[in-house]
Amino acid sequence: MMFFFSNSFDEKVQNFIMDSFPGYQKYEVNIVSLKSREKFVIDKNRPIKRDGNLVYVPVEFLSDKGKSIENYLTCEVKLFDNVLVAKRDIQKGKNIEQDDFSLELVDVSKINSYLTDINEVSNHRSATFIKKGELLLKELIEENPLIRAGDKVIAHSISGATDVHVDAVTQQDGWAEMPIRIKTRDKKLFKAKVLDSKNVLIIE
Repeated sequence: MMFFFSNSFDEKVQNFIMDSFPGYQKYEVNIVSLKSREKFVIDKNRPIKRDGNLVYVPVEFLSDKGKSIENYLTCEVKLFDNVLVAKRDIQKGKNIEQDDFSLELVDVSKINSYLTDINEVSNHRSATFIKKGELLLKELIEENPLIRAGDKVIAHSISGATDVHVDAVTQQDGWAEMPIRIKTRDKKLFKAKVLDSKNVLIIE
C-alpha cells in the first residue's frame, strides 16, 4: 500500500468522490478535516459515506511514529446537475408543459428526487402550487388522471354474465383501478372503480 503526502491529496480525494458518485455535471470539493504534513492513503476497502453535502472518505493515516490509523476524512461537496426550474408560477392542477421550465445548473447535494428531463413529466400535472424559480421535484407533480371530475362515463354493474350499464357523471378525479364517486342520471350516488377514461365499475 503506497502513501502519498498531502500536496497530492485534494486531487486524489476529488477523483475518488467523482468515481463514487458519478453522473453529476460539476463537482466542488472542500476538505475540512486534513492535518498538515500527514501521509495518507484512500482506503477503498471501506465504504465512502455521504450525508447531504458532507462526504466521509475512508482513509488510513500514517502517523509520525509510522503507525497506520483508520479514519474518515470529512469533505464539503457541491454536486451540480442540470435541473428543471419553473420559469413562472404554476397553479395546482395545471398540465406540465415544456415551456413552463428551463434547465439550470444547480447544486443538488442537499436535494432528493429532482427532475432533469421534461420528457419524464409528460402526461403529468402539478400536485401543488409551484413558485417561479422553484426546482421541479417528483413530489410536486402527479400523473394526469384518466378521469376528471365532471366527466361523463358509462357505469357498469356486473352480476355473473350480466352487465347492466348506465350513464353517470364523475364527482372526482380518478386513476386506473382507483375508487371514485359517481352520480347517475337519477341522482343516485355510487362508488365505482376506474376501468379506463370512459368506463367505471360500480362496487357499492
